Amino acid sequence: MSRHRRKESVVTLATTATILIVGIGMAGLSSAQASGQGSSFTTQKVPTPVQQQAERELSEFTGKFPEGASVPSSGIDLIPEIAGTTVMKNPPLFDANQTQVLTKKERVAPSQMRGQSQEQDTYVVVVDGAFFNAQALSWHCSWLGEYFTAFDSGNKSYADKAYANLKGFADLPKVRDYLPDVDLFQEDIISPISRGETDPARQYLKVCSGNE
Repeated sequence: MSRHRRKESVVTLATTATILIVGIGMAGLSSAQASGQGSSFTTQKVPTPVQQQAERELSEFTGKFPEGASVPSSGIDLIPEIAGTTVMKNPPLFDANQTQVLTKKERVAPSQMRGQSQEQDTYVVVVDGAFFNAQALSWHCSWLGEYFTAFDSGNKSYADKAYANLKGFADLPKVRDYLPDVDLFQEDIISPISRGETDPARQYLKVCSGNE
């Protein structure tokens, strides 16, 4: 499956720039990334268009999280890298109708800069559906954790409830619109559970929960 976020360092003789692309595909998102890591960023400004995109996409995801789960409630909760950025006008290489390219300056250790300036440019590319995808995958990871907690403790009725939620993930409103590869993802990760094959789901849970 394609990764949810991709990070590239672009090094030239004069500068170092980091490009972070978020909102792509099904894998690579941990629950830590999607459920509160942004708390330390909450005092930093988020560009209005990005905040509006986050609010719209969060409202579009209708899945109900497990009781007691930590539910991301803002764009920074889901993608903390957007904090302190500004929107780049007319960005090269990207369709402005489908992406928002954000930029900010960040301080880095001199050793990382090979003796150059201690400040670097960071570009955060937020594609259409980035916040929806992050919320949806956080929901999925939460229910997967609930499933294995119940399954491993012998709580069959709650394990069945969790599995029913996971099985219905692709049918939630807008999920196929924003995550076109969701059926393949479900086939690889969730469907084997019904055949008693839990290893793929257990391995994915380690990834999505940040415990790999």
